[in-house]
Amino acid sequence: MMKNFFSVLMAISLMAMCFNSCDSNDDDNNLPTQSLVSGTEFVGSTTISSSYIQDPATYKVDLKDKTLTLTLEKAQMSSAMPMQVDIVIPDISYTMTKENYTFSGENIIPTYLGQPFSQYAILSLNGSITRMEDNSFQLSVNMVMGTYDVVILGNSAY
Repeated sequence: MMKNFFSVLMAISLMAMCFNSCDSNDDDNNLPTQSLVSGTEFVGSTTISSSYIQDPATYKVDLKDKTLTLTLEKAQMSSAMPMQVDIVIPDISYTMTKENYTFSGENIIPTYLGQPFSQYAILSLNGSITRMEDNSFQLSVNMVMGTYDVVILGNSAY
């Protein structure tokens, strides 16, 4: 009797382990939670008819919980801008799937040197981070930043 009890208990334990090991984790999307991305920044002014291309440009993406922070490293919004600055765009809402993150936001005040940088307020922002076939990641962002229309395209081999 005791031998049958242990046999049944062992069989139930083995079945439970099999079902547990076969369970897929849909939340595991193998996308980065932090990445440095290099690419190109296309800037057009909404108040004057001019455009500016910053190439190469570097961006840092940090994902936490359900928001991400995008840092434009050494950004320059026009050739007339006297220096390059690191602009941090915090608290951007995102959603994720197996292959990408999509994110958007409105009326976000970026920071420069830890202080609000309201002259470059983000009026609207839409973007994505997508896994490519070669396992690199592509960053794509469209935003209205102050009086500038900004398009960011970049890749990372995370």
